[in-house]
Amino acid sequence: MALARALINRPTVLLLDEPLGALDLKLRREMQLELKQLQEQVGITFIFVTHDQDEAFSMADRVAVMRDGRILQDGPPEGIYDQPVDPWVASFIGQMNLFPGTVEAVTGTTVIRLERGRMAEGPVPVEPVSVGGTALVAVRPERVWMRVATDPGLVAQQPRADEVRFDGRLVRSVFLGDRVEHIVDAAQLGTVLITNSNTRDAAGQPTLHPGEEVVIGWTRDSVRIVVDRQAAGIRH
Repeated sequence: MALARALINRPTVLLLDEPLGALDLKLRREMQLELKQLQEQVGITFIFVTHDQDEAFSMADRVAVMRDGRILQDGPPEGIYDQPVDPWVASFIGQMNLFPGTVEAVTGTTVIRLERGRMAEGPVPVEPVSVGGTALVAVRPERVWMRVATDPGLVAQQPRADEVRFDGRLVRSVFLGDRVEHIVDAAQLGTVLITNSNTRDAAGQPTLHPGEEVVIGWTRDSVRIVVDRQAAGIRH
């Protein structure tokens, strides 16, 4: 009823401050679709305030991430998720593995020497970096693959030119319904979070158990290089 009263005057912009916060999950998702369809029909700009990231990403054409009253980044949901501008945005939006290191080279790509010695490579970041400066290698958990270390196919397969691999040990796995989260301790990285879809066939992979030796890795296009803008003195 309140929404109908607000729309009847045809405002240019309508502010909705967490309008679905009191609803249960199923009804909340139904209302998200209804509000999205309504906005498209009436053609009015909706500013939708929410602390639910899934809600923001599913409904918004443009997302703004705020901290301490400042907008740190804004843009389409895909851009916010795939191209975070700094470590805070990277870790605040979804889940992110962040591995600090030192910039070794900046050419067509950025080469980082991780704190524990290994090299990693990714695209040139949004913020400027220079050789010898600090940066973080950011990899989303769903973009890290994991295989049992004794997998014959893995042992026989040479790493791709754009791929990096690390040895590790599975610490634990958490079943979350549609996905499974794995925590791996990798000597050359530290703690790594990996997310897999809950598929029965799992590409023929055997069930892994805590304590089992694994190999994890990612490809270069899965990596983002981010700079701590506050530490680097870059103003938002």
